[in-house]
Amino acid sequence: NKVHINWSTASQTMNEYFTVQRSVDGYEWVDIAEIKGCGDCNTQIDYLEIDSSPPIGVVYYRLMQTDFDGESEIFNAKSVIVKDNRSIGLYITPNPAIGNIQLNLISRDGLIPTRHDITIYNDMGDEVFKNFYIGKLQYFDIDIKGLKSGYYIIKSNSNGLSGYGNFIKF
Repeated sequence: NKVHINWSTASQTMNEYFTVQRSVDGYEWVDIAEIKGCGDCNTQIDYLEIDSSPPIGVVYYRLMQTDFDGESEIFNAKSVIVKDNRSIGLYITPNPAIGNIQLNLISRDGLIPTRHDITIYNDMGDEVFKNFYIGKLQYFDIDIKGLKSGYYIIKSNSNGLSGYGNFIKF
């Protein structure tokens, strides 16, 4: 969830500073960093700026270079796709279980997810249960009476956030 913005210059003339700008729509731009230029130089200089809190989704970045006299030049924008690597807490009780398990899904940002795609896999990786739940569910029960005794893995995709857990069925 960080974007590395890098560029190089072969030479610079009257360069006071660079401004790194960000946009989520390609029209409205926000300055996120200002980097001092070298003024006048004839050597290659490599620059790096890290956007440590980019928005999720398609994000556009562009560079603006400003001279000592206030003249500036804006360079073409580049786009990146920022993925959401956050996860959701998935707690399973009781564990070990006999007839039912209860899932407790907790979003890291405190929100209760509304869409849950739940899949259970056996110890061989075979899908043995799949269901989609909708609504503000934080706790819900799953009947596991039909599953054989053994070790199981649960995968949750809740509002696009992934969660994993495991349980043992007696």
